[in-house]
Amino acid sequence: MKRMCLIAVLLCCCWAMSAAASEVMVSASSTTRTAAVEGLCRRAVEQAVESVIGDMATQKNRDRLDASMYGSCSEYITAMKISQEEKDEAGTFQLAARATIDDVLLRDKLIALGLLAPERVATVAVFATERFLGNWVYSYFNSISDSGGEPNECEVALGSQLRESGFSEVDLDFSADERRAARSFRTVFGRYKDLSALPNDTAVRAAKIVDSDAVVVVSCRVLADVGDGKDSAFMYSACAEVSCKAVDTASKRRVSTASASKCVPHANRTTGGMAAIRAACSEIGKKMGKKLSGRYIKP
Repeated sequence: MKRMCLIAVLLCCCWAMSAAASEVMVSASSTTRTAAVEGLCRRAVEQAVESVIGDMATQKNRDRLDASMYGSCSEYITAMKISQEEKDEAGTFQLAARATIDDVLLRDKLIALGLLAPERVATVAVFATERFLGNWVYSYFNSISDSGGEPNECEVALGSQLRESGFSEVDLDFSADERRAARSFRTVFGRYKDLSALPNDTAVRAAKIVDSDAVVVVSCRVLADVGDGKDSAFMYSACAEVSCKAVDTASKRRVSTASASKCVPHANRTTGGMAAIRAACSEIGKKMGKKLSGRYIKP
């Protein structure tokens, strides 16, 4: 097929697993209702983490989890319904609730922390726009609804480097259905000349049209120019600056960013500019390859 510290006392816990979410029943108590609700949030995420990496690993890494996850527990909870609320004679609030956990975000964070081994093979889609000598060279994907087109210099160089790092790229041989579906994205790629600023959800939707199996989408902006005068060796100085971000298509979260700048001397302004673009985008590919290697399985 083609180209996501408060007192908390656990009273009961039961998991209902789905493809992307888990439900857990938790209870918490505190002297204020706000603190008790925060306790529910924290305990729900604690339970989710324990279910994924085990109790021993959870205890061993408690300080890291406190700093990286538990303090922002609401990030991993998509819904919470309080099923029981009482206040005893001492003024203590006792709450029970059903919390829904975003498994994709939670597992992705644990992988980023090095507490969980990568689970998915990364198939990567690369989008890039290039501004060179005052003109924009749009991404190949801007014209995938047409009959022709080739990836631009950056898309070729960056994708090649990712392949050398062991990752696979999306298939650029589009079916008629994919071309028809892509028409709605022509205005998107035309409007966002800086594809590094492409909204994450938009980048993901575009990548999924290109390849339903795309796991990571890398979107880039390339700014290249050439000096007007030649140096003593009769060479122009061609320079390129590139900035990119990588987004996970399941979580729709940014998993990496990278930037690079390269200058290349050349007697021909156009040839030199293309060489500078390739050099900068190749460096981005090397950086991205290293960063993604810790988060995804290579084919």
